[in-house]
Amino acid sequence: MIDSLQAFLQALRQSRLAAMGEMAAMLAHEVRNPLGAMELFTGLLLQDLRDQPEAQRLAQQVARGIVDLNHLVSNLLEFTRTQQPRRAVVDCCALMEDALRYTADLRAAGGITLERRYGAPLVPAIADPELLRPVLLNLIRNAVQAMDGGGTLTVAAAPRGERTAVAVTDTGCGIPAEVREEIFRPFYTTRTRGTGLGLPVARGLVVAMGGELLVDSEVGRGTTFTVLLPGAAAEAARDGDGGEA
Repeated sequence: MIDSLQAFLQALRQSRLAAMGEMAAMLAHEVRNPLGAMELFTGLLLQDLRDQPEAQRLAQQVARGIVDLNHLVSNLLEFTRTQQPRRAVVDCCALMEDALRYTADLRAAGGITLERRYGAPLVPAIADPELLRPVLLNLIRNAVQAMDGGGTLTVAAAPRGERTAVAVTDTGCGIPAEVREEIFRPFYTTRTRGTGLGLPVARGLVVAMGGELLVDSEVGRGTTFTVLLPGAAAEAARDGDGGEA
């Protein structure tokens, strides 16, 4: 009797979670359209306020809020979507630079110094660029937010054996060992304004691309998140053996 009741309650919780996921996806789609318009109009407003520093500063705060909301909506959509990655040779350096450009204002506001450590001008990997881009964006945003009061953000990309390693390192407070797996659990967060979706989404996207997301951290020293993806050379060898792309 008790076992059947527990099974019923578990099934009820699962159905409620599924319904919540569908509702979140629907709301995210509905919110994205007005957000896009707000982002466009705020950009135009910032240009018109170039000669009014105080008014432009207030408009920049609105713009940052819109970017945060857009990021939240994107994470919700990625979290509820079934991923079907497209395998292609991508340049990890170029994708990292895209993510850095998108977070430039956030880094500037946080007093963050940037260091690049690329193993070559072009570091290839097998991935879906539309999935890898939000992964890097999430990791960079997390790194910046971990350095309250400033610090150094280091981004790196280089071959690692038959795989390609792409890493984001901060000089923040670090992550205690006992919560390093918890941070990948949906909705778990240590920030008062966090949603707890950034890292679960990032790990899910990396796994969908056939990779791994690793974390190495030392309390008081900082954290490194490393994305390991199939290398382009390994893929070429695989195709040469008759494998499918």
